[in-house]
Amino acid sequence: MVYVAARFVVMDADAEVLRGWLRSHSMSQEFCQRAKIILASAAGEGVRAMARRLEISPDTVCQWRERYLQEGLDGLRTRPRSGRPRTITESKERSIVSATMKAPKARTHCSTRRLAEQVG
Repeated sequence: MVYVAARFVVMDADAEVLRGWLRSHSMSQEFCQRAKIILASAAGEGVRAMARRLEISPDTVCQWRERYLQEGLDGLRTRPRSGRPRTITESKERSIVSATMKAPKARTHCSTRRLAEQVG
């Protein structure tokens, strides 16, 4: 089945994925909000009414609707942003995280300086 409301079409499979996002306890709020926008659009809710109900701007509603129409569910993912490049490799990050999970020898806790000495 296909949901159609004033040119806004959502396939059954996509609607089920979006409903799953809303039921999930581990899904971030930004993805839940995007799911609400797409499902409400498929139900025929207007942009302004939806924006008021979700307490967001109409431009935000239009942005996510447009990205969904152009790219499907992949368009609802957060895109990488520009900014300062990473200064630490993923393997180094993993070693730091694993070091924080281990209890320090003969101490109750590990300071950032001791941790830096330990993992380099």
